[in-house]
Amino acid sequence: MCLKREHKNFWDRNAGRYDRFMRKDRAAYEKMYELIRPVVKAKTVLELATGTGSIAKHIVNAAAHIEATDAAPEMIAEAKRDTRSAKLHFSVQDMFRLPYADKSFDVVIVSNALHIVPQPEKALQEIKRVLKDGGVLIAPTFTHAGNSFSGKVKAFFMKLAGSLIVFIVGIPLITMRSFSEERKNKTDQLLLTAPVSLWKVVLGKYLAMITVIGIPSVIFCIYPLIIKSQGTAYLGVDYISILVFFLLGCVFAAIGMFLSSLTESQIIAFISTFGILLVLYLWNGILTLLPSSAVSGLVGVLVILTIVAFYIFHMTSNLMLAGGLEVIGVAAAVIAYFVKSSLFENLLSKMFGRLALSDVFTDITSNSIVDVTGIALYLSLIAVFVFLTVQSIQKRRWS
Repeated sequence: MCLKREHKNFWDRNAGRYDRFMRKDRAAYEKMYELIRPVVKAKTVLELATGTGSIAKHIVNAAAHIEATDAAPEMIAEAKRDTRSAKLHFSVQDMFRLPYADKSFDVVIVSNALHIVPQPEKALQEIKRVLKDGGVLIAPTFTHAGNSFSGKVKAFFMKLAGSLIVFIVGIPLITMRSFSEERKNKTDQLLLTAPVSLWKVVLGKYLAMITVIGIPSVIFCIYPLIIKSQGTAYLGVDYISILVFFLLGCVFAAIGMFLSSLTESQIIAFISTFGILLVLYLWNGILTLLPSSAVSGLVGVLVILTIVAFYIFHMTSNLMLAGGLEVIGVAAAVIAYFVKSSLFENLLSKMFGRLALSDVFTDITSNSIVDVTGIALYLSLIAVFVFLTVQSIQKRRWS
């Protein structure tokens, strides 16, 4: 499957869960296998966008030989795990630039892919090139009750990701005054001398902000019940989508609260929060611009170490601690580079890929794939930014 890098990374990331996700369409796939087998009988077959190879494995006994390809290396790795037929060969290939000679195959199969690849016309031209005269192209695409009532409401949840753009403006408006106003009016000193702990003050403000996010999330919970009353419902997916939507809002609110604690200007707090949330929203596109060489990976690590060391110095004013940690980190990175430079190839994309926070949400709403590690990342980021907010305010107590 030839996709942009962010889409390819999506399939690599979810290769291990792909078969579980496809089980809900098992009946449709079984019917498709039944229809395809007579067409490929004793024929040479090319399958594009094979994923984990389910179609190829179910029809290989009927075919003379099958070349099954996908652009995602992790998908092909999954496909090869239980391959037993000598007539079936899996490989990583780009459907836009296939390595096969003209008129090589009797049948080409590309299932559930042409509607999501860029420039499908170009892919079809390449398919035509490798397909023999009089050959057969099989290109099924599944749809799910799009015109029914339940399908339309389901589509609402799948498109809920579009409402994330509201967070980019709404969250900065909610958080910009949380602590910047206190600093401007000098009332932050009252917070520091209050009879309650600073942690309770920060958590109180934070809970008030996420309550604003929680109200529409609670309202959204009505919709799965409407679906249920009218027919087939996807309650698990819908409610998990709403939960992750809420948690993502909580992450953004924690970021905004922390940035508000760093300045006494509401405008600066708003602009900085808006800027960071916009970058996070566009993160997948930004990742495609990152270099993939080992040298660039090493440089990226060194820059990150310098930023971390600077922040430690800013928070502790301990130059020896910050400098010592950076020296140790730089030495370890350089040694690792010379021992095995391949570790640093595509390192920037791998490291920063986890910051594509909206992927966890869109994986659920668009693909029904629940990323537990992503939810854990959300909770961890909330804890980190609440902690940093407390430390930022605490630092002013002694300044």
